[in-house]
Amino acid sequence: MVLGNFAKAKEQYEEGLSIDPENTNLLTDYGTYFMVQYDAIKSKDEKTAAKFLKEALTYMTQSYKLDPKNQNTLFKLSILHMENEDCENAWNFYDECMVLGGRPIPKGFGGHLRTKCAREE
Repeated sequence: MVLGNFAKAKEQYEEGLSIDPENTNLLTDYGTYFMVQYDAIKSKDEKTAAKFLKEALTYMTQSYKLDPKNQNTLFKLSILHMENEDCENAWNFYDECMVLGGRPIPKGFGGHLRTKCAREE
């Protein structure tokens, strides 16, 4: 993503996806673009933030359908579902990522997920 230039970043992701719409790295990165937008505005404008969250989920889900073993995508889907208060899916994607090694998951995320999404045993 072009640092601080969200319009340019969006343009470049869309151009890349017009050339290769099944590029899972681009799909995940474009979903990440919307995650960043969501995070930046969620405390100020819930309606716009919800649109960004929905877009992020759309692109991440597309990427996941094409490559269900991408740990980066799995981790970010866990975050998105947690933010969307869909705890069951948040845990499902977290668990899938952990089974594959959990490489992108930072040390404290599991505790944060437990705080926001109490796990039913």
